[in-house]
Parts: sequence; C-alpha cells; structure tokens
Amino acid sequence: RMVSDGYRYNTDFKNQNVFWKSKFNNEKLPVTVLATFMERKFGANGFYASPDFKDQYEETQASQVGVSSQLSKNNLHITPRLYWTRGQDMYEFVRGKPEIYRNLHITNKMGASADFSLKSALGTTGFGLNLAKVFIVSNNLGDHNRTMLTGFLEHRFLFLDNRLDITPGIAMMYFSDFKFHAFPGLDAGFRINDKFSMYGNFGYTYRIPTYTDLYYESPTTIGNPNLKPESALAGELGVRYQKGSLTGGLTFFNRRSDNLIDYVKENADDRWQAENIQRLRTNGAEMDFRYGFKLKGLEQYVKAGYTFMDEVLQHIDYAYSRYSINSLRHQVTAGYGSSFWKYVRQFIAYRYVQRQDGYSYHLVDLNITGAYKGVTLRFILNNLFDTEYTETSLVPMPGRNVMINLSYIFE
Repeated sequence: RMVSDGYRYNTDFKNQNVFWKSKFNNEKLPVTVLATFMERKFGANGFYASPDFKDQYEETQASQVGVSSQLSKNNLHITPRLYWTRGQDMYEFVRGKPEIYRNLHITNKMGASADFSLKSALGTTGFGLNLAKVFIVSNNLGDHNRTMLTGFLEHRFLFLDNRLDITPGIAMMYFSDFKFHAFPGLDAGFRINDKFSMYGNFGYTYRIPTYTDLYYESPTTIGNPNLKPESALAGELGVRYQKGSLTGGLTFFNRRSDNLIDYVKENADDRWQAENIQRLRTNGAEMDFRYGFKLKGLEQYVKAGYTFMDEVLQHIDYAYSRYSINSLRHQVTAGYGSSFWKYVRQFIAYRYVQRQDGYSYHLVDLNITGAYKGVTLRFILNNLFDTEYTETSLVPMPGRNVMINLSYIFE
C-alpha cells in the first residue's frame, strides 16, 4: 500500500497491490497458480485534457488469475496456461462531480495458451499458440468484443562451434475485427573472440488500435473508428566488448513506422483527433560502458551511456501532434555505485535529456541502501537539485522528493 498527498495540487494517490503465487504437486504434474489485484486512485492534475484542467481524477483496478504447468518428455517441453484478466477504469473530468463528465470502462479477457520447445540435432525450435476473447463494457466506448488468435514459430541454428547463432521466426496474428497478419523476423549473433561479439536483428511489428483510439469521445478528444493498424519494420546492429570487469557496447538502430496512430489537430482550440499520420522514420545509436573495481576491498563501479535518436515525420498535414515528434533526441546517463562500509551501499545517477523540439533538462538522483541480517532500509532522493521539467502532456514533474523503503526477509 502506498499513499501520498502529492507534490502539487490534485496529485495525491492511494495504491494497493496484492500478489499471490503458489506451486504444488511438483513431483508429478507441477501446477502454478498466480493471482494479482492492483488498485490505484489518484488526482490527475492536467494530465489528460490539458495543463489548464487541474481537477481531473481517476481510479483503476487490474486483476489477474492464471494457472500454468510444465510438461517434459525427452527433448520436448510444453508450458500450458489458462488465464483471466479484468480491468476497470473510472475517470472524472472534475473530481467528485461525475455529473459534469465521467467515463467508466470494464474489460475482461479470457484465454488459453501453450508454448513448446523442442531440441534436436538442428538446434532448438520454439512455437506457441494463444487464443483469447476480450469484452469491454463502457458508457463512452460502447460494448464490444474481440477474438484473438496469435502464434509464433522460431528456430535457433548454431554454427562454427556455437560461435554463430541464427534464429529466424515468424509471428502470426488474427483479430476478428482486423483479420490476419504475419510478421517475419531474424536474430543473429557472432562471437568474434573472448572479448568481442556482434549481433543484429530485424523484424516486423504490428499494433491494432485500442478501443480508446477507435471510439473515445470527450470535450478534448475524438476517437476514429476508421483507423488502420500500425506496422513497423525495425532493425539494429551492434557490437559488445567484455574483458574482466569492463563491459561496453555500440548499437545502431532504424525503425520505419507506417500508419502511425497519433492524436492531432490543426488549431490550438480544436479537439484532439485520432488519425493514422502515415510514416515516421527513426534512426539512432546508443553507447554504454560499465567498469567495476574495488576500493579497500569493497565493490565500486561506474557506468555511462549515450543515446541519439533522429525522427523524421513524413506526410503529416496537421499543426499539432500529441505523441510522435517529441521523443528524446539526446540522452546522456552516468552513475557511480559505491560502498565505503560493508553494510551500506549508495548510487548516484545523472541524466541529461534533450527532446526533438530542443527542450532539455538535467536530473540527479541518489539512492542509499543499508542491509543487515535480513533488514533492508533504503533512502531514495529523486531530483536532488530540484530541477523543474515536464514530460508527457506538458505535466510538471515532481521537484526534490524523498522515498523511504523498509523491508524484512525471513525464512
């Protein structure tokens, strides 16, 4: 349970989480039962509509029950699973006044899946199927249901004394309201020597519109029942280095998204409209390294990373876009993890961000953890220098804040 009065007006929250997992009948046919319940109630100051609307409020619930097992015979391993999930989302435009504007959505999903893994002289073959039915009941989106059937098939080949691995695969998806789609992909890795390795992959991905994208309507937003599914072709190529406690890597990536779903408008006072905005091209690179060492017999490490991303949005005829063209252009991260006493560790993290529109900021966080005989006490100081910055939907993020966590593990 987590409770807070928030870092500014109407940002309070109450979160409750319950998790249960049990295993039994392990020596014969093992059965695993998992159940979760999560509830969140929070003030959403300016988050959904615009920064001007400060009294928004939301309550969400998420429940899941699943039963799974594992079957093995010779080189064949099977993991069957049955599951049910439920989601509930209640939103008020003005907190405590549902008569002004209120949404209530309830979704249920029931499904069964089975994953298979088969080892042979040719390598390892994996395949699986998942059949599910989704229902939604909503005072805004309406009542809908959708049948989904998904499957995958992949095989890992090993060559050159296991130094080269190649894994081709294909994913297949059927949705009762968006028909059938198939997406191939390929992963490959090559170990050059004991220090260097290379890897690469490419594949197609696919996302159907959500019910919110299709049918939502509010004073600020309009869905679009004529939306097409998103699709994208993504690939990356990278190299990794490892020698002792020094590791590092360099990766180049490219992504071409078609029929990207975004919320757009022509004038500032218009409502956001869900549309397929054609194509978004993303190119970039990222680097990282980590080095560990000891100081007076105690473990220390430093790490750093840099990511560059360039986005080009093609064929858009709208002046305003909510999501697609304000991702990170530059991001620099650095951190130092240290211990000067065997029961206490600390980590200081730095992050610099510059978005595609030029907006930038610096953040520094500090984490101090003490552990002794099963008791762990953690102090997390976020935004050490009280930086003012915004992220999604221009919502101001918290200033300097402290979290304290106490846990005890016993047997």
